[in-house]
Amino acid sequence: TVGILGLVVGNLSGRRSPSYLGYALPIRVPVGENFRLATDLSLLALFTAGPTPAAASRPGNSQVPPDTSSTFGAFQVRPALLGDFAHDRNGSYAYWRAGAHLTTPTGGGANSPDFFYGPSAGVGLQGGDTFVVGAEWNVDGWAAAGSKKDPAYTRFRVGTDVRVWIGLNL
Repeated sequence: TVGILGLVVGNLSGRRSPSYLGYALPIRVPVGENFRLATDLSLLALFTAGPTPAAASRPGNSQVPPDTSSTFGAFQVRPALLGDFAHDRNGSYAYWRAGAHLTTPTGGGANSPDFFYGPSAGVGLQGGDTFVVGAEWNVDGWAAAGSKKDPAYTRFRVGTDVRVWIGLNL
């Protein structure tokens, strides 16, 4: 299976944790009858909110805190093993997913780390014969390496994302 049009939306836990939105290109290669190797490629926009000091929200305080929010792009690779746990005669199937991710910011985020990495697990559905439609929900571990200015980025976090796509079985 090769995705043609895919969408991913996700969020991470913790302070200054990004939400993200992007294009996803799922690639699935069958290995045996009930397993697939997956390499999902994604282009993401990550949106990070800046902290809001409590003093700025008090009535009568004329100081406005500086906006420390940021938006930056990232490229993500998600290798995984997929295993069917249910399927029907028409080629539709439900599966589990176990793998990892490597997410590299591509610029714009002055505080962004050099890369994020971690384990990934999820479940998904895919249906169709020649043209396919799929959806997947993942829980990911996110660690960061090489934070340029903000050490808070290097803490381990948990994230979730939802991916949907239209593709072709080749």
